[in-house]
Amino acid sequence: MAPPGQGATTPAVAPARAAPAPLSANEAGAAWSGDPLDAPPPALSAAAAQAAERGKTLRVALLSGAHASDVGEGDMIRALKNDFSDLALKPKDPDVFWALLSASLRARAARFAPTTNRSDKSYWKKWGEFCRDIYGTNPVRWDVAACSDPSNAMHAREVQLALGSFVFWCLRNPQYKPESMLQRLRGVAREHRKRGLKFVDLSLVVDACKGIMRILVAEHGPEVAEVKRKEPLQPWMLRRWLALPPGTKVGEYTVGKSIAWQGVRTFVALEACSGFRKADVALDDDVKFGRAHLSLRYVFYRLDGVFVRTPTRAQLLEVLAGRIECVVCVRPPPSKADPDGSKWGSSPICSKYDSSDPINFAREMVEYELMRNVWDPQRRELAPLLLNKAGGCWRKNALASFFHQLVLQVVPADEANRYSVHSFRIFLACALRDAGCSNAVIREALRWATDEALLLYARANVAYDAELRASAASATVSSIRVPTVLSGPSAPGVGTGGGPAMRGSALPGSDLADVGDPSEEVVSNAVGVASTAAGLRADVVAGNNLPDVDADLRAFSGISLSMSALRAAASRPLEGSTAEGEDGGGVSDDGA
Repeated sequence: MAPPGQGATTPAVAPARAAPAPLSANEAGAAWSGDPLDAPPPALSAAAAQAAERGKTLRVALLSGAHASDVGEGDMIRALKNDFSDLALKPKDPDVFWALLSASLRARAARFAPTTNRSDKSYWKKWGEFCRDIYGTNPVRWDVAACSDPSNAMHAREVQLALGSFVFWCLRNPQYKPESMLQRLRGVAREHRKRGLKFVDLSLVVDACKGIMRILVAEHGPEVAEVKRKEPLQPWMLRRWLALPPGTKVGEYTVGKSIAWQGVRTFVALEACSGFRKADVALDDDVKFGRAHLSLRYVFYRLDGVFVRTPTRAQLLEVLAGRIECVVCVRPPPSKADPDGSKWGSSPICSKYDSSDPINFAREMVEYELMRNVWDPQRRELAPLLLNKAGGCWRKNALASFFHQLVLQVVPADEANRYSVHSFRIFLACALRDAGCSNAVIREALRWATDEALLLYARANVAYDAELRASAASATVSSIRVPTVLSGPSAPGVGTGGGPAMRGSALPGSDLADVGDPSEEVVSNAVGVASTAAGLRADVVAGNNLPDVDADLRAFSGISLSMSALRAAASRPLEGSTAEGEDGGGVSDDGA
């Protein structure tokens, strides 16, 4: 093995050799076995053909263009270079070694969303500039022991490097929040993780971030810590969008009976019941639409109680005529929070057809299906569920721009920036909370893993919050804490609740001005009730004249006396027992 040294030119992986030579990687990605698998042989079964396609996908993704420099200019394999033990890696083909190192790096990087990887790439660039220009050190912190072990002599070096970069960025970029600078370091930590390295713990950097925020808030107020988030849409906005008069221009779209505008109506109704993120319904400009994206294959129907993956045109016409009960279901696609669809992909979003409901996804989807006329299952595999005006899938920037034009149809221009596609998600969270749904139900409906997002988006509506707080004035509050009520002297017989004894109305010389002047009849009745209660309590204590409440009362008294005797006997030392588990009453090891 001849790994490249630091600063040296790193050779590219050698071109692929002809079969059946050992594995190598080139620009196209070589086959592991040397066999050309660009197209599965016709004799393969469907399952084998799918497996062959998956293998081809992995080879292209992990080996195409593999280069030794992918592993960090040789720093990642420092330990491997200096390993001369009998466990050292001694590959017969160095090209295979570099290809596998590069592939493992790519596999770890693919664990994160593409948007996260793009941000991390930018963060890594800033980190590299700081390490080289300020501290003159290697940005790849390969000393795992120093990074992970606080008792290591060099641990302080790694901590200071992280702290120094954070404070430097805060001083150099005051236009950004300290939390954003902390995010840079978290991205740096992810980049190390992708390289199989552990970055130093950032808990002290978090402390520094909180300290800087305290300094800024004390001088400039809490506004410096505020995060501007979008507002929820209102139901009247959704209804007004779906009721725009024909001929209205919304950006490049014209309201009317067309596939393009019906796609907009379907988008509004779908978002209103699903709260999909923008990334769920639109792609970045450089991303190719594939099977992991929201297509017609993610839609299925329940028609008169029978689930149908691909309905026919005749069936949907029967739905429109009201002769078939219809529920439209959408399987959530893989997303940033659920990259393989294993968390929420099995929980569909359902909408029951209603021709009169102002906002009804099932109705809009049935109309959309009839207009698009895509009934072949294979075509539905890669047919986007929502189409733009050109007939392709939506792109994020284009969707955001169009949505802004849509918002301008219902609110003034100075308010339009309060809303984005994410406002659908906030709307659904707030609506479900107002409907009395539990946190668990809201989490499932919005596909959140924890309650943290609920604090940000499932906000209390203004009217509900005002009514809730107003109701506190008429509430009964009688909560106590034992150390508080027993910490000082109290008069015998004085109550601790909110009754007359607590207010002092039954005490001699108490001030009754605050409760008014009670009538003679009220006072007489109160004295009579108190005297009767005191007499009954004395009888109970003395055991005299007990009322015949239950025929078993004396039996229960006997049981109580017997239990008291048993407890007294159990408290005495055992005598005459010789070992545990014998007649003396010990317990055996097995607890029998």
